Formats: sequence, structure tokens, C-alpha cells
Amino acid sequence: MKASISRRLNLMFILFGLLILGLVWSAQNFLLEPYYISQKTSQIEQRQKVLLNSLQEHGPGEVFQQEMEEAAEELHGRVALLDQDGQALLQADDETPSRGGRMPHSMMRHMESGRMATHQTQGQSGPLNYLTLLTPIGDYNLFFQVPLQPMEEVLSIAGQFNLMLAGLALVIALILSLRFSRSVTKPLIQLNQAVQKKDPAGFRLPWRKVPEDEIGQLGLSFQELTNQLEETIDALQTELDKEKSLERLRKQFVARVSHELQTPIALIQGYAEALEDNVAPTEEDRHDYLVTIQEETRRMSGMVKDLLDLEQLESGVFRVEKEPVDLTELLQNSLDHFSLLCHEKNIRTESHLPRDKVMVSGDPRRLEQVMNNLLKNAVSHTPAGGKISISLDRRVNQVRVSVYNDGAPIPEDKLSLIWESFYRGDNTREGTGLGLAIVKGVLDLHGSQYGVENRETGVEFYFTLS
Repeated sequence: MKASISRRLNLMFILFGLLILGLVWSAQNFLLEPYYISQKTSQIEQRQKVLLNSLQEHGPGEVFQQEMEEAAEELHGRVALLDQDGQALLQADDETPSRGGRMPHSMMRHMESGRMATHQTQGQSGPLNYLTLLTPIGDYNLFFQVPLQPMEEVLSIAGQFNLMLAGLALVIALILSLRFSRSVTKPLIQLNQAVQKKDPAGFRLPWRKVPEDEIGQLGLSFQELTNQLEETIDALQTELDKEKSLERLRKQFVARVSHELQTPIALIQGYAEALEDNVAPTEEDRHDYLVTIQEETRRMSGMVKDLLDLEQLESGVFRVEKEPVDLTELLQNSLDHFSLLCHEKNIRTESHLPRDKVMVSGDPRRLEQVMNNLLKNAVSHTPAGGKISISLDRRVNQVRVSVYNDGAPIPEDKLSLIWESFYRGDNTREGTGLGLAIVKGVLDLHGSQYGVENRETGVEFYFTLS
């Protein structure tokens, strides 16, 4: 790239210099002489107008003679007033004004009145070219004869000078092109080296001061593009890792569901066959069999219901029907629902709720599902002798609900994963890993802010409602 751009810039400078010199040479050889004749013609025509006006106003007297002399001096030629036969009545040239004389008949024959013409005569040193103009005015003819300087010698000298100038110009153009090409390619080379450099810290501009030109803008744009690419790659890698993790979790979930369904199905099948065969010795045993079948059926029903809710949340068809909800009553009822289970596991429960109603807008059935899942998660992670507490705090334009348990803290790198489907922090615990994913989906539909924080002695889940 370096050689290519340098060559192109050098070649452009040289070609540009040659083009300028070619234009100068062409103008000199083809346009200089016509331009010179045009300028002389313009001078003659201007003097012609002055003399014609003077002749009409003053006649062929002294005033006219004086103006003829001025014209001859300016034009460095001859001006004459002729009669119809070509006899000079008055004449003047740039050296000696005189009277009399006759215009050669050969010149008269080659001239047309009122038109500029080029006439050649033989002088002592060779042929001489003249511009001539013959203008009739009444009984007179106004005649101009202006010599043209020989252009061949001038053009020859100018050609030699231009040849030397061309050589000098090419040398200067080459030097300038080398300096200019280096000034252009140097930052490009530095930029290319910075791009090819494997810097763990990422792409960095190679200049202390960014050039305030297109190359500097290119570097800034490339840096921005590189940063965006790095962010995109990091995001894609994160998503890929997440997908791999979810795929692994799904496989684990299928295995867990298969395992957890196998147990209740086996129990239901065994107890049902026992009832069918009248194996139960007493009525109390038959009642226990039926209770076990009902509990396992409810357990499988809840698992299937969670799967359906999760599928609806992920597909976007899950809906909430908002209405005014007494959140104080809903939270207390949810805690009461788990009081027996907490008592069996020797877990204390506390509630810090206002005595009056706290009304919010939400779907009461789905909010109850959120609280049941959070409390079920708290019971699962709280050790015997531990505590679970719920609280409700009023804030500006919203309320904050928190569910605290005395369980072990969640590792910091796992805090964002607990809301994912099928995730379980401890594979030895019961459950499918769907509860918190459903909580997340329902709270998202309520526009809630939610999260989890590790406390000194436990873990707190929280969410807000308006």
C-alpha cells in the first residue's frame, strides 16, 4: 500500500507539472501570435475611431495631422490620409512625419476597404509583415500600416527558456511529491501498524495528537468501529456462553423432571394398585394411600403448570389483568399459606406490614404466584432454626416488597443467573429451577424493579409496584 500510494502521488505531481508545461508550450506556439495580432488590431481600431471623428470635426488640418502623429507613435507604424487615387495627402510614421507620397498599387489591389489585412514586403534584412487597414471616409481613405514584430526568434528563445524551466519544475515537483507523499503515507503506515499490532488493551491511535484531517477522522472512525466490534464480540460471546449454559440447564432440567416425575408416578401407580388389590390392611392405611396419591398429583400438576407459564412467558402470550389490589392482605395471606410448612421445618416467620390497606395496580393471581414462588424459594434455602420475614415499605409513587431468609449468601457471579430458566444454585436441592424465572417474567409485565442482595446474615429478594 505504501509503495502504491507513493508512486501514484509522485506520478500525479510529475504529470501535473508536465501538463502545465505542455499547456504553456501550446499556448506559446499556437496562441501567442494570434493574441499579439489581436492586441495590435484592437489598438489600430481604437485609433481609427479617434481619427475618423477628428477628420469629420476638424477636416484634414493641423489638429488631424497632430493626432495622426500621436497614432503613428503609439502604433510604431504609419498612418496616412489618401485620396481616391492612393496619393498621400497627409501621413505620419513613428519616426518622421511627412507629406506627400503615394500608396503602391500592388498594396491597393490586395486590400479591401474597411477590413484588416496582413501584408508582407521585402526589407533589407528579409521579409517584413504589416497589419494594414484602409477605411474610406467621403473623398478620402484613412490608411494604417503597422509592422508586426518577428515571432520566430521570440518563440525560439522562449522555447529554450521553457525547456530549462521544465527541467527545474520537474525536479521541484519530484521533491515536493516525495515530501507530500511521505506526509500522507506516514500516518497511514502508522495506522496500519497499529491495526496489525496485537495489543491486549485493544486498538490505540498511533499519534500523540490526532491529525485534524481526513486521515485523523479515519483513525477515529476506525477506533470507534473497533470498539464497537469488540463490544459486539463480547456481547455475542456472552450470549453464546449463556445459550450454552441454558442448553446445559435444559438438559439437566429434562433429567430432573424425568427423575422427579418418575417418583410420583411410581408412588401413584403403586398405591393405586395396592388400593385396587385391597392390600391396605386398615381403612386408615387406605386413607393415607389416597392422600399420598393426591399430594403427588398436585406436585405433578404444579410442575406442569410452571412449565406452561414459562412457555407462555417466553413466547410472549402471557398476559396480566391489572386491577386494584390490597397488597397488605395479599402478602399476609401468602405468608400464612406457608406457616404450617415453616413450622414443620422449624423456621420462624415475621411480617412487617402496615396495618392499613396498601393499594397497588396489578394482577392479584399473578402477584400471589410471585409471592408463593419467593416464599417457596426462601423455605428451600433457610436452615432449621432460621427465619423468613416479609416487609412492605411505602416509597414515592411506589411500594417496595422484600422477602428475607437466613440462607447462605449467593455467589456474586451467580446473582444474575438465578433469574434464568432451569437454573438451580444447588443441584442437590429439590425443584425445577422455574420459580424465579416465572417471578422475573411476571414482574417484567408489571413494570417492576426487582433484584436480590446478600445481607450480613442472609439473602433478600425485593420488587417494587406502583
